[in-house]
Amino acid sequence: CGGVCRSALALPVTTFLNETSCVLRFRPVTIGYYALAFTVLDFENDTSTSPLSRVPIQLIFNVWDSNITCSLPPLYIGDV
Repeated sequence: CGGVCRSALALPVTTFLNETSCVLRFRPVTIGYYALAFTVLDFENDTSTSPLSRVPIQLIFNVWDSNITCSLPPLYIGDV
């Protein structure tokens, strides 16, 4: 993970993962690299306590300054 693991930057306190819709809200306020790691668990039904599978997800965000405004925020929709 290089220098990002030793970065002084932490995820903003406003970062939120909706576990029902699987939507991650991330609004950085500082320029730099951010690392995020989480695990997706797959359960047979709502009462299951043991997951059928576990999938680790790791992301690195590079936030930079730009004078170009965006009308739409970035959206990851899967591999193309």
